[in-house]
Amino acid sequence: MYLQTCYLLSYIRYGDHDAVLHCFSKDAGYQSFFAKGSIHLKTRKKPTFFL
Repeated sequence: MYLQTCYLLSYIRYGDHDAVLHCFSKDAGYQSFFAKGSIHLKTRKKPTFFL
């Protein structure tokens, strides 16, 4: 596993707490990730993703 900085282009909610992330990084280009437990129903703020 390695650390990578990327720009979040979009995300799609998957179920109640998960999301599919579409990112772009300078080194690897376009990538998609699955973030489990990243969306909380009690908060009204937009989800924050740290991968």
